[in-house]
Amino acid sequence: MTLLAVDFALLPDPAMAEQVMAINRGLVERFGSEIVLDASFCLPHLSLAMGCVDPKHLGVIGPKLQEIARENPPGPLTAIGLAVMTSATGRQTSRILIEKTGPLQRLHEEVMVRLSPFLSHDVTESMLGGSGPFSAGTLAWIRDFRSRSSFAFFWPHITLGHGAAAPLDRPISFVASALAMCHLGNHCTCREILTSVGWRG
Repeated sequence: MTLLAVDFALLPDPAMAEQVMAINRGLVERFGSEIVLDASFCLPHLSLAMGCVDPKHLGVIGPKLQEIARENPPGPLTAIGLAVMTSATGRQTSRILIEKTGPLQRLHEEVMVRLSPFLSHDVTESMLGGSGPFSAGTLAWIRDFRSRSSFAFFWPHITLGHGAAAPLDRPISFVASALAMCHLGNHCTCREILTSVGWRG
């Protein structure tokens, strides 16, 4: 059975998600971004871990996510700025930078440690959701997440899309509505929620 490329991600509350999608709409209009965020098939998200899982393990991973979420709530989150990064091919991508708090770092590390037995990083295009062609950067992000974007290298952010977005006027406070495991698509977009758990209060 083909493995699934997945993202263990925090989904922002509806108000924050709408702000992210509004910025994304502006990028799509100005730059023709291939990343078109919406509330159903391309979700605004903050990645905690990426990898590939066997679908037969989904029934085990779900309860483990519930335990991790219950024991490690991320607490209040703050968008502290905006970064525009340029790839080797000259393409710009905008991301909202999220303050790396102690609770958020602990949640990231717990997801990495406790779910690592179920994760591989030998990703292929067949493991992705949606239609291709898929960018080489998509496969590289998933393959290298553990070595380049985790633990001391974890840098929490929400991808806005291609092109240069305007800087944030001020910090934005928000909360996470859920911890979800999502099927990854092109440009590491969250295409489908496979399982999720929310927080109360």
